[in-house]
Amino acid sequence: MEAWLKSQGLWRIVSSSQKCPELKSPSPSKDNTTAESATTSATAAAQAKLLEVKTLKLQDAWDARSDKAAGWIWLMLDQDQKTLVDSLAIHWYLTGQTPSESFLA
Repeated sequence: MEAWLKSQGLWRIVSSSQKCPELKSPSPSKDNTTAESATTSATAAAQAKLLEVKTLKLQDAWDARSDKAAGWIWLMLDQDQKTLVDSLAIHWYLTGQTPSESFLA
């Protein structure tokens, strides 16, 4: 299974060497004069929006790969193994969430 997941580019997610991206906040700027402050605020807001969009795209791509890995793991299990493993357990393992966290999200 490891070889298959590696061939599909999913092993780093399964092995936890590639973590889920986190939303980053832009660092606060220093106080300037009023005119500079307005320009700086507008620039900071634009940068924050770009950072949010980029992070959301990274999150979406990571989620898609995580879902794909969980699906492949589930499909590769024998039927008798599937009775012992819940598909949500695979999802929780890949996302690093606990059952209570995923239900509250």
